Amino acid sequence: MQKIEFLCHKLYVVEKQYKIGRRLYHNDGCSLKIICFGRRAIVSTKPEIMPWFQEKLKDYDANWLFIFPVLRNIDKMLHNFGHEVADIHHFYLPLATLEEVDPITDIRWYEQDDIIQFKNDDRFDEAFAFDDNYPDVLAVAALDGDEIIGMAGASCDCEDMWQIGIHVMEGYRGKGIATNSVSLLNSYVRTVQI
Repeated sequence: MQKIEFLCHKLYVVEKQYKIGRRLYHNDGCSLKIICFGRRAIVSTKPEIMPWFQEKLKDYDANWLFIFPVLRNIDKMLHNFGHEVADIHHFYLPLATLEEVDPITDIRWYEQDDIIQFKNDDRFDEAFAFDDNYPDVLAVAALDGDEIIGMAGASCDCEDMWQIGIHVMEGYRGKGIATNSVSLLNSYVRTVQI
């Protein structure tokens, strides 16, 4: 197994593997997955695709890996193998230091059994997954009186990783509610998990 050093500035190209403990997807037949972290990147793909990345992007700064001209070239290459770029998601990791966070609105916490009441509520489709492979386990709602104006939800994506999603009602965006809700949930999850 190749050891990957995230402190250096490098693009790693590795053969796609199905590791125990990874997040489970309904369709895991994806031919290419790329993760960027600062100026580092890991490309996980099929053996026949690996040489293209090793040759074309070996010294490429991962900060710029997802700009459109590069994605267009990746997409063209994938077409040669019967595939295409389907989706690009941005995910963020919390800061390593844990700071005290105070709510900026009234809040309400929801445990796993309480979250199910929001299953068909489209207002919170970015906060919850409602998927047995990565169940929603905890949420915090930002309130204006009794009205929920924002919701941050945590799903248990695998044994070692939870993911947070957020949705804020349209009239309340741009007021720090998303940042505060995610920070509250992150702080609570990390306190419980440590």
